[in-house]
Amino acid sequence: MTQDEQSGIWRLRTKWLGSYHIALIDDVWRAKRFHNVTVVLTGDSAEELDRRIQDDYATLSRAATS
Repeated sequence: MTQDEQSGIWRLRTKWLGSYHIALIDDVWRAKRFHNVTVVLTGDSAEELDRRIQDDYATLSRAATS
């Protein structure tokens, strides 16, 4: 794992602590919701995964307030 990848994992884990489990497996960035591990988000980079998590979290937040 490169230093950039380690840094990306640290940033994502710090940002999404308690909401998503973040991992880099076989060069694929992955996030699983803590409360629903059957939902897996993926990305080609830490930045792409962060955007997908933000979209997913916003969808969850809207559903919770509806």
